[in-house]
Amino acid sequence: MKKIFTVILISYLLYLPILAIAQTNYKKATVITTQGDTLKGYIDQKEWIRNPQRFTYKPTLEAKEEQEFTTATSKYFELEGMDEYEHYEGRITTDITDLGKLNKFIDTSRVTATIFLKVVQKGKNVNLLSYRDEIKTRYFIQENKGATTEELIYRKYMNADNNRVGTSAIYRGQLLLAVQKYHDSPEKLRREIETANYTLPDILKIVHQINETTKKDSDLLYKKAPGVRFFTGIGINRSNIDVKGRNNLAENATYPYSYFPKLVVGADAFINPNVQRLILRGELSITSTNGKISKIDKGNYLTMEYLQTLKQNTFSISPQVIYNVYNGQKLKFYVGGGFMANISSYNNISYKRITALTSNGEVTSKSERENYVKLDNFWYSCPMRTGLVLNKKIDLSLIYFMPSTLTKYALYSYRTNVMQFQVNYLLNKK
Repeated sequence: MKKIFTVILISYLLYLPILAIAQTNYKKATVITTQGDTLKGYIDQKEWIRNPQRFTYKPTLEAKEEQEFTTATSKYFELEGMDEYEHYEGRITTDITDLGKLNKFIDTSRVTATIFLKVVQKGKNVNLLSYRDEIKTRYFIQENKGATTEELIYRKYMNADNNRVGTSAIYRGQLLLAVQKYHDSPEKLRREIETANYTLPDILKIVHQINETTKKDSDLLYKKAPGVRFFTGIGINRSNIDVKGRNNLAENATYPYSYFPKLVVGADAFINPNVQRLILRGELSITSTNGKISKIDKGNYLTMEYLQTLKQNTFSISPQVIYNVYNGQKLKFYVGGGFMANISSYNNISYKRITALTSNGEVTSKSERENYVKLDNFWYSCPMRTGLVLNKKIDLSLIYFMPSTLTKYALYSYRTNVMQFQVNYLLNKK
């Protein structure tokens, strides 16, 4: 079974780049060209973790010819009921805000860029937009009356005097100016602005008040797909416990597999809810293993028989990354992997050694020991999985775990070997 899974996984990985490149995800869309023409058709929607610089368009789903638009040929495009992007040409900041790479001075550098800004919220007074590239995420505020768009400025730097992180929160003053211009009671928002972080929830909350709207109004305007879905599942845990190293049970012993049910609950977070190709998964599970190790040494006069048994009950927490290689509406095929922290309890740990005459099987000596070995209660494992999602409801997966060590002995180790088949029921609305 292990060899079969390895062959399947390698085959999938070999074909993964081909499938990912070949698959398209056309959604109903509108494009406005730089010439002022409005086109109704379909856009190939990608994951777009960073703002796109180009996109592919075609007038109908059946059309074979595709047209590529860039920031030089399109000034606006919208995926119906999902995302909107506006053309922007102007100056943007290039300072780094990653704490591990901060400069020991305030970096005020800017460049002129031609980009697509993502529309976060539209309102009667101002719009909020965002731009993410390899450097950082930036937010922009756009006044509807003057049609001016400016970046909300936020800088970080390492203070050379005390080696602490300093900040330049210019965005708070920019937001306060907008409030004073459009809000009847700006002083009520001053304190809120002075404590607002450079995060989407904080900035969006202030923009809602400038526009006199609520989050509910925004949700009705932008019908986004849910960013998180929950699931529950059951499975079959196929596992055994073997011995490696300088130990009497490490050679010529048998380690039969046991089969136990597995219970699962968890949640998936989508990097892009409207695409749902890249997924961060959190999973809680519980299962068991019946460990059995047996060995027979048959000599000319005596036969030695060894038998060790134990019961392992395990609760696991596992963060994982899932990627839908094929991402169709009714069928998805994915691969993934992650990390698993396990908490185990053990019982019925026993060890027996029976010595008998080889000729007639008469027992000459017998010994039994309880708790013969000390196994770790806390240990780690690495799951790799592949599976199918049917009709956005049923998730079928095969999971292979790299062998994990359960002991800390220097000369030998007890290991667990696990493979699981799992069925999840997805509680998503879309």
